[in-house]
Amino acid sequence: MNYSKVNVRYAKAIFLAALEQQSLEQVFSDFTLILSITKDNQEFRFFLNAPIYNPHEKKQFISQFFKPYISKLTFDFLNLLTEKRRENRLFDIIRNFFTLYKQHHNIVDASLVTAVILDDNLIHEFKQKLEPVLKKQVNIKNEENPDIIGGFILRVEDMEFDGSIKNQLNKIQINLEKTSMV
Repeated sequence: MNYSKVNVRYAKAIFLAALEQQSLEQVFSDFTLILSITKDNQEFRFFLNAPIYNPHEKKQFISQFFKPYISKLTFDFLNLLTEKRRENRLFDIIRNFFTLYKQHHNIVDASLVTAVILDDNLIHEFKQKLEPVLKKQVNIKNEENPDIIGGFILRVEDMEFDGSIKNQLNKIQINLEKTSMV
C-alpha cells in the first residue's frame, strides 16, 4: 500500500474540513500541541502502532489524553483515523497538513547554516531581505556548522546558496589546480 497517498488524502481532508468550518488555525494549533506532547514519547508512538490494541481501546485513550485540549473537529478526526486503523499514520498526516497550511498562508521554511548561531537581529535581517525576493513569509531555522569556517549556506525549498568561506576556498583550489604554471 502506498502510505504517502493515504497520508496526503487524510491531510487534505482535515485541511479542507478546517477551511470549511473556519477553524484552520485551531486545527493547526491542535496538531502543534499533539506533536509537542508526543514528540519524544516513544510509548505513545508504540501505542499508536501496536496492532494488539483494538480501535475502541485507542479511542478511549485518545479521548482521555487529548479531548480536553483539542477542538471537536480535531478530536473527531483522530477518532476517524482510529476507526479506519490509520492512527499509525498520524505523524505523517500532520506533516502533510502543515505543508498544506504553509502553502495556504504563503509561508516557506528556510535553513540558514552558519559557523556560529546568529543572534535574533541578524536572523531578522536575513528574513527582511528574503521575503520581498521570495514574495512569501519566511521561517528561518539557524543551524550551526563550524566546518563552513564563515559566511553562510541558505536553503529555501529546492534552492541553495552557498556563500560559505569553505566553498570559496574550494573554488579557489579548483581554479589553482586547473591553472597551468608554465
